Amino acid sequence: MTQVYFDHNSTSPMLPIAMEAWVYAQSDAWMNASAPYRGSARVNALFDNACERIAERIDCKMNEVVFTSGASEGITSIFFWLAREYPAEKVLLAPTEHTAVQRAAEFFFPGKTDYLDANPDGSIDLRQLEEKLLTREYAAVAVMAANNETGLIHPWKLINALCRKHKSWYICDATQWMGKLESHEIGICDFLVASAHKFGGSKGCGLLKLPAQIDDFRLILGGEQQEGRRAGTVDYPGIIALVEAFDWTNKLTSKINDYRGNFLRSIANKIPDITINTDLNNSLWNTLSIALPKYENIRWIHNLDQAGFLVSTGAACSFETRASKTLQAIGKTSDEIRRTIRISSSWNNTEDEWQELAEAMIKIWNKLGHEDQ
Repeated sequence: MTQVYFDHNSTSPMLPIAMEAWVYAQSDAWMNASAPYRGSARVNALFDNACERIAERIDCKMNEVVFTSGASEGITSIFFWLAREYPAEKVLLAPTEHTAVQRAAEFFFPGKTDYLDANPDGSIDLRQLEEKLLTREYAAVAVMAANNETGLIHPWKLINALCRKHKSWYICDATQWMGKLESHEIGICDFLVASAHKFGGSKGCGLLKLPAQIDDFRLILGGEQQEGRRAGTVDYPGIIALVEAFDWTNKLTSKINDYRGNFLRSIANKIPDITINTDLNNSLWNTLSIALPKYENIRWIHNLDQAGFLVSTGAACSFETRASKTLQAIGKTSDEIRRTIRISSSWNNTEDEWQELAEAMIKIWNKLGHEDQ
């Protein structure tokens, strides 16, 4: 049976253009970019070109770009640097931040990690943020660009401006934004992280954008690769796959579809009392988090898997505990969380696939109802 994949916020398969670039680089540009011979100099030049391309796409300087193993590495290194530079200060987070952000903040700033309040849709109050910043207690603020579970979009430009005004660093987790929405200006954020595999690149490759004025930032100690900011042989094949995938997806951001809306209209009259977990007018076009009226989400997921559709409960990192901190933060009950599924598509998911998913869910709803009689 062919499986239709609707869990792209967890990970995406490599795009053909990224796979082609990766395979070619593995066979033609595999040398160590730091070695002293001409073949290595060529790889180093290709690496520099990749840095330049990303910097141009996100509107930052080339020397602000560092390639990492993924967003989690970038986040951990940011909080490590902050704790070293600002040991007496605190950090401020949105309560719906990814686990990687929350755990890194609480590890490096024990007892000094504060959280903003969340509105029922997951948004934050910018007035509360400014009131907090006026205290001058916070070295940094972390608010993601778009939520991985609900798809909610945060006003990162306004948050960045407030942080600049009050002289706090702004950390923007853009893992779900990049590859889905226009990203040309997102490089204005002080710190930015992303992971290639979320938008069709390879796993184990990510992006960290740093402020240009920081010259003592070290992710990994050792050699002088990436201007000494991250030691270790650069993974040029992974990096060029990231760049090609980002280029391809970024060209599509003017073609956002409403397949999600049509899907909801198809199931609205057949499955009553569905709760949408965020404001659809302010969320990623590809993401839908819904609490179904009955039956545990894992039961829905298993039935959908058997029907040929792969969806999730939410963040893959919280699947084992089934305790979504995002949904808890926006006031969802444990019962609602147990009934929540997340559907996340890619540019390659068709309208027909969304409609087939709707039909499958309606059939499963009727089937489960009969089983319970």
